[in-house]
Amino acid sequence: MRDHKFHRGGVVMALIIAGSTCLGFRFAAFEARGQALAQSAADRPEGPGEIAVIVKSLEALDAAYAAGKTIEAQARYGDALAAWKRISPLISAREAQEQQILFQSLGYQLKTSVSATQIKATVNGMVEELQDDIETDLK
Repeated sequence: MRDHKFHRGGVVMALIIAGSTCLGFRFAAFEARGQALAQSAADRPEGPGEIAVIVKSLEALDAAYAAGKTIEAQARYGDALAAWKRISPLISAREAQEQQILFQSLGYQLKTSVSATQIKATVNGMVEELQDDIETDLK
């Protein structure tokens, strides 16, 4: 009988230790999540400014490509993509995925030398998406 009490006591102690350990991890996870949310909220004011940078870069890309300056167009694409990567974590995953697909399509079009009309159509779609949905998502 005494062995069973000792066994039960050991099990109870193991559960208490495991429970307190889990609580410690749980509180640490909540603290880390709170810090991430606070950092995200602190970054939000830069979002609309970054959208303006993306739009200007895309418009410059369109103008350069239409003028036959493909190297300059690719440089503007790089600028727009870099600004996009800074704000994409701040918006909803669905909106970010849509815009990312458009960026990939535009990059492919630049590499394959499509017509300036196709580039203009893609850029116009991207700008519209940025100004309508993503700018609203950042507010």
